[in-house]
Amino acid sequence: MLLAVVWVLATTDMTGYKDALQAVFVALTQGILAAGCSVYVNQIAKQAKKQ
Repeated sequence: MLLAVVWVLATTDMTGYKDALQAVFVALTQGILAAGCSVYVNQIAKQAKKQ
Protein backbone atom coordinates (compact mmCIF):
# COMPACT_ATOMS: atom_id res chain seq x y z
CA MET A 1 0.00 0.00 0.00
CA LEU A 2 2.92 2.31 0.69
CA LEU A 3 4.11 1.85 -2.88
CA ALA A 4 0.70 2.92 -4.19
CA VAL A 5 0.79 6.05 -2.03
CA VAL A 6 4.29 6.96 -3.21
CA TRP A 7 3.39 6.42 -6.87
CA VAL A 8 0.17 8.44 -6.70
CA LEU A 9 1.82 11.32 -4.85
CA ALA A 10 4.74 11.36 -7.29
CA THR A 11 2.56 11.42 -10.40
CA THR A 12 -0.27 13.73 -9.30
CA ASP A 13 -0.20 17.50 -9.68
CA MET A 14 -1.99 18.68 -6.58
CA THR A 15 -3.33 22.20 -6.81
CA GLY A 16 -5.89 22.10 -4.03
CA TYR A 17 -7.36 20.09 -1.22
CA LYS A 18 -9.69 18.23 -3.61
CA ASP A 19 -6.71 16.89 -5.56
CA ALA A 20 -5.04 15.82 -2.32
CA LEU A 21 -8.16 14.03 -1.11
CA GLN A 22 -8.56 12.32 -4.47
CA ALA A 23 -4.91 11.23 -4.39
CA VAL A 24 -5.38 9.72 -0.93
CA PHE A 25 -8.54 7.92 -2.03
CA VAL A 26 -6.87 6.53 -5.16
CA ALA A 27 -3.80 5.39 -3.23
CA LEU A 28 -5.88 3.65 -0.56
CA THR A 29 -8.08 1.98 -3.17
CA GLN A 30 -5.09 0.74 -5.14
CA GLY A 31 -3.42 -0.54 -1.98
CA ILE A 32 -6.51 -2.41 -0.83
CA LEU A 33 -7.06 -3.96 -4.27
CA ALA A 34 -3.41 -5.02 -4.51
CA ALA A 35 -3.53 -6.60 -1.04
CA GLY A 36 -6.78 -8.41 -1.89
CA CYS A 37 -5.33 -9.79 -5.12
CA SER A 38 -2.24 -10.95 -3.27
CA VAL A 39 -4.32 -12.83 -0.68
CA TYR A 40 -6.53 -14.31 -3.39
CA VAL A 41 -3.57 -15.62 -5.41
CA ASN A 42 -1.98 -17.00 -2.26
CA GLN A 43 -5.15 -18.92 -1.37
CA ILE A 44 -5.47 -20.29 -4.92
CA ALA A 45 -1.86 -21.50 -4.74
CA LYS A 46 -2.48 -23.16 -1.36
CA GLN A 47 -5.60 -24.91 -2.65
CA ALA A 48 -3.79 -26.08 -5.78
CA LYS A 49 -1.08 -27.70 -3.63
CA LYS A 50 -3.70 -29.64 -1.64
CA GLN A 51 -5.14 -31.34 -4.71
